[in-house]
Order: sequence, then structure tokens, then C-alpha cells
Amino acid sequence: MPNRASVGDNYRSKVFLQETGVTDTLSRLHHTYVSASRYYRFLACNVYWNYVDPTISIIYLRFDYADYENAKLPDDEQIKEILTPIVLDCILQAEEHLTLDRIKLLYYHPDFDLNEKAKTWRIIDLPLTDEIPRTKKLLDGAQFSINK
Repeated sequence: MPNRASVGDNYRSKVFLQETGVTDTLSRLHHTYVSASRYYRFLACNVYWNYVDPTISIIYLRFDYADYENAKLPDDEQIKEILTPIVLDCILQAEEHLTLDRIKLLYYHPDFDLNEKAKTWRIIDLPLTDEIPRTKKLLDGAQFSINK
């Protein structure tokens, strides 16, 4: 990960996720939240290692959610209401095997503004520290950034 103090290794990551049982869990979650949808969804767990101490893993979960079901773009609180139950389920199931360090959520909605090419992504990149609740309040204090 450029400009971060971590190193990626695809083979090591794949083995790590298989050995911890996360691969099977993500497969089940993928079937529930991604492949069952008519719309674009994406779920992945990525592992990196600390550059200074490569025995320390850095694990994050990414979930992309395309929303074509709401006719107009929901506000941030409504987006959080949509995402929280899904994301919370994914976190809790993944954390049965290992502790996640971070979650990255991407929410897409066609907001029908031709000047914006009809695409807007709202992104939450949240560290999952011990202070972050693994409850329905998970995203309460999180702020969206906008990527156009």
C-alpha cells in the first residue's frame, strides 16, 4: 500500500485468510449479500503486513453497495441505515476468526445529475478500534467522503 507503512503479499494473504477460516465465511457472506443481488455489490477482506514488523497483520474489510432501489439519493443517515445491518453482520462473522483493523464502505447511487455523469460514491473508511462498537451504532459517528 503506497504511502502507508504496510506491505502486501497476495499469496501470503490468501493462505492467511484460508487458515483463519475467513475465506469460507466470506464465501457465505458473498452468497448472501453480493451474488443474491441484481445490482453491483462487492465484498473482500484484504490483508497487509506492517512494513517495520512483518509479523503484524493489518486486516480490512471492504464492502461496495450499489443502490438502484431508492429513486432518489438518500441522505447520509439513510445510507447508514441501509448499510449498517449488512456491514455489522459481515464484521461480526469475520471477527469470529480474526480481528479486523479497518472497514471501507463504498455506497453508489445514480443521482441523475448529467453534469456528474450520473455517478457519486460515498465512502466511509473507518478504523475498527476497541472503542468502535460492533452494534447498530457502528456507523453513527462515521463521516462520508464523496468521490466523483
